[in-house]
Amino acid sequence: RMLSRAGEFFRFRVALTLPASAATALEVRLMSGQKLPKFVKADVVAVGGRDQKRTVELSGVPTKADMGEYNVGVYEKGTVGECVGRVVLEVVERS
Repeated sequence: RMLSRAGEFFRFRVALTLPASAATALEVRLMSGQKLPKFVKADVVAVGGRDQKRTVELSGVPTKADMGEYNVGVYEKGTVGECVGRVVLEVVERS
């Protein structure tokens, strides 16, 4: 679970259950199957030294209208579309 405040920039990484060497294309969407909200940007990155691992970096600036909970999944593209990572993004009001 990641927490973000409305009006503030966030950036965090979601670990995946597949190695960096896997040539699988990935898709990031809500667990419901809908597209990500417009305020969320997703990038696939490789981190680490010799044993690099792929992660998905999520970033953005939500507004008050975006407050709520978003169940985000990272899926392999293809016929099966297996979920290889997920996170709950909660947007709360800035105090």
